Amino acid sequence: FMLHKPMGPVVQRPFKALRKNIEYQALDTDEAELETQFPPKKFPAALARYVLVFEIDDDWRDQINTYQTNKKTDSSAHPPSSPIAFPLIDKLRSADMIVQEFYGKKKDKYFALISISEKRQKMLAELMEIKLRVKKSDDETNQIKRDGAWSVYKQHLNQVYERCSEGTIFSSCQQCMMIEYLLNDENVRAIGPQLIQKESCEPGNTPLMQLKKDERIKDYFYMHHPGKRSWLNECWAQTYTKRQPIEDLREYFGESIALYFSWMGFLTTMLWVPAFAGLFVFIMGLVAFASGGTFDNPYVPLYCIFMSVWSIIVSNEWRKLENTWQYQWGTRDLPDSEADRTEFVQSKRTYKRLNELLEKEEYYPDPLWRWVALLLTCVTLPLMVAINIALYMSVDMFEAAVAPSAGGKLGPMAYLGAVLHGGIYLGLGYLFEKIALEGLTSFENWRTEAEYTDAKVAKYAFYFQTTAFFSVFLWGFIWNRARVGDLDLACKDGVCYDYLMIKIPTFFFTVYFGGYLIRFVDRLLFRK
Repeated sequence: FMLHKPMGPVVQRPFKALRKNIEYQALDTDEAELETQFPPKKFPAALARYVLVFEIDDDWRDQINTYQTNKKTDSSAHPPSSPIAFPLIDKLRSADMIVQEFYGKKKDKYFALISISEKRQKMLAELMEIKLRVKKSDDETNQIKRDGAWSVYKQHLNQVYERCSEGTIFSSCQQCMMIEYLLNDENVRAIGPQLIQKESCEPGNTPLMQLKKDERIKDYFYMHHPGKRSWLNECWAQTYTKRQPIEDLREYFGESIALYFSWMGFLTTMLWVPAFAGLFVFIMGLVAFASGGTFDNPYVPLYCIFMSVWSIIVSNEWRKLENTWQYQWGTRDLPDSEADRTEFVQSKRTYKRLNELLEKEEYYPDPLWRWVALLLTCVTLPLMVAINIALYMSVDMFEAAVAPSAGGKLGPMAYLGAVLHGGIYLGLGYLFEKIALEGLTSFENWRTEAEYTDAKVAKYAFYFQTTAFFSVFLWGFIWNRARVGDLDLACKDGVCYDYLMIKIPTFFFTVYFGGYLIRFVDRLLFRK
């Protein structure tokens, strides 16, 4: 739920069109259209809550049972207490934080719900330099003055900022960020509770992370805003006929997640065009098959050209939309700094040295180890892809050997071969994802979360894109021009279109439904 910088390139050019009144009218029209699609947002103004979870040990549980037994006969019985939880909760209250406490239903956990007052929020927002949207128009004259821009919060300018849809100045996401900022004592001026001395934290650990590692707390997390969550569930998660409330997603989850769902909505909408075009080509293939016995028809190459042009258009249009959101959300000029990963800081393959420019010590990866790790990755990934390809080729040779006695090249063995290809892809892909992907990326010891994610995505894309589409490449190009011993794997008359019309849908149906089955079994057997 943290507010992150949106991914993707930032085009440094002014959005002059967005500054014109005609565009404001268009934006107002969109907002009015959204209001007609969604029920009104009426949420009671509520403080966001951050949760600390404590484990109830045997001694504490005995105190609870004794207290519940004695309080029926002795009104002066002392309530149970914990030598770990209660001192921490006292520190929270002494730091002017609002704390609610209650036991879990099974009496195995103790929950502390933490909030901060609106007055404290304003002080922290100014200290953290949180940006808020300025009101687009003047309250008195209703004249557009400030363009709905974003500005760093200042308490003396409180009246010029827009309130969020939850009825408060700061959204629940921003409030939880402030609470976490306090709990981790990130700034002495914030006057946090100092749950633990920062000097006693291991390198890379925040106070909350250290408390969890020391098992003084069981867990910590944000709580949902009940009204906003219900509204999003009704108007977004459970409906397919309404537009996505992107602005509400940004307010509730942050810019990065809102940008992701904006991309998903944009891509889904744009996919309608090739879907209808592909359906037309498929129908023409059925017509050609009925008249000539083959699915091949003149519209297939035209469809390929169309898809190339469509891809370019989608890429350019998304870049425009992405930069429009960045402009409207005020995230185009965010600094590109990111904290070091805890695993990187605590790794034995990381060392500290003085940054002479900043005049402070920083963490750096061991360059020799990084090269060794990258070399291992460069060997392991091609090796796993080669194993996958070798199994693909073995299946195809088995199919070619059996096909003449089992209905020919377009007979049942073509379907069986595609299913086996899908099974190999899923099985080896599962092993790669569970063993090699995490292990290799962690072994490389990347500094920031962005670098770690990029390295992981690069491996994922290389392996799965190569193995998923190499089958098609084999069927369409290699086997049609190759002969293995006495096996003839070429298509009839050198035309593989009918063969591919069997192979490709069968392969991807196997991958699609087999993937669901693997994920279901994985959750069933390895559920945490």
